[in-house]
Amino acid sequence: MADAFVSTTTLTNQVKAAYDRSIALALREGVVFDQFATVRPAAQAMPGSTVVMTIWTDLAVATTPLTETSDPDSVSLSDSQITITLNEYGNVVISTRKLRGLGFNIAFDSDIAEKVAWNATDTIDTLARTELETSANISFGSSTSAATAATQLQNIAADRIDANRLRIEHAKLAAASVYAWDQGARNYACIMHPDVSYDLKTVTGDAGWLAPKVNVDPAGIYNNEIGTFGGFRVVETSRANKITDEGSGAVDNYVTYFIGRECLAKAVSVEPSIEIGVVADKLNRLFPVGWYTLAGWKLYRAAATRLNKSASSIGVNV
Repeated sequence: MADAFVSTTTLTNQVKAAYDRSIALALREGVVFDQFATVRPAAQAMPGSTVVMTIWTDLAVATTPLTETSDPDSVSLSDSQITITLNEYGNVVISTRKLRGLGFNIAFDSDIAEKVAWNATDTIDTLARTELETSANISFGSSTSAATAATQLQNIAADRIDANRLRIEHAKLAAASVYAWDQGARNYACIMHPDVSYDLKTVTGDAGWLAPKVNVDPAGIYNNEIGTFGGFRVVETSRANKITDEGSGAVDNYVTYFIGRECLAKAVSVEPSIEIGVVADKLNRLFPVGWYTLAGWKLYRAAATRLNKSASSIGVNV
């Protein structure tokens, strides 16, 4: 008589799948665009639904010699204004008491709070990015591209970003007297998608890049800064806008942001915060956790923001 074995196939009730009670969080990155919203109201008169900020216009240069015996004519002063509209932003998750009691995740409540906090980060940074994209200063592709509109961009070398494009954008910012982020080195900031930075690094070669710690105090390094090239401190982020199928033949377009100091203003009435909502049901079963802010963003100095739309050699393009 053959041996009978006590095995996994005979005692199936005693062999079950095991679950890791710790659940991994999604991939994400911190604030990138909002860190450049450095202009804030300095002497706001009172709370309000909008905040109006005023910028002086410089006088025209006075190159005509004065006449010894005549008083010069006086000139007027002028200014311009921007208006920041404050809006409420937020999101909320309501979990049930039953789920918290039966779920296997041992860190369920803290995971909910963490996901809510990162949703705030993603939203706030997207709002800052969206305002930067209202800039009217826009170029297309490389310095040799024939494209004059985003819909004309193709997946060809001329329509991908190149080193000379950065040099041109640096010259445009400098010619407009835009303040650099570090005045000594005259470096502006460039925010680009990883697919775009791949093409730029391919063109320039590794020797063209300076690591952040080489050229600036580490305390002054921006979130996601990967190096310096062409007069820009280059910040790489997947949050840079990728516009699927916007180019010619379903080519994906990427927005690259060239920005100087005082490019973006921000007004905040209520700083972003995690909010624990009121448990209002009779048996305290519904538990709300969310985030909330009352804020607004606006281009501050129009000349300090320049955009480029380009294709990428490693874009999906389908």
